[in-house]
Amino acid sequence: MPAPNKNAFVVIAKFDVKSDKVKEFLALARAVAEDTSAQELGGCLQSDILMPENRSCCITLYQVYTDRTAYAAHSETDASEDFWENLPDLINAEPDLHTFTRIG
Repeated sequence: MPAPNKNAFVVIAKFDVKSDKVKEFLALARAVAEDTSAQELGGCLQSDILMPENRSCCITLYQVYTDRTAYAAHSETDASEDFWENLPDLINAEPDLHTFTRIG
């Protein structure tokens, strides 16, 4: 297993998705995850969509990038822009978004 990038930029975003919009949300999230993982973008080390076993409307996106610049490039892709543009109709509240720099 390769050594982790010690300066990686990590994004964790939690979403309270409307119960009748979960499928639509997941489709958009998967489009972003697939686009993020594309080699042409570079800089994306990991992109996961997580759902707790007991709350299908509480979805977390976990993304790891080589650095903040790689994340900024991802944020400008069509898939990412489409996700954020459509998001207000799919969620009950503002997302809980946190960013981190890996320090070890």
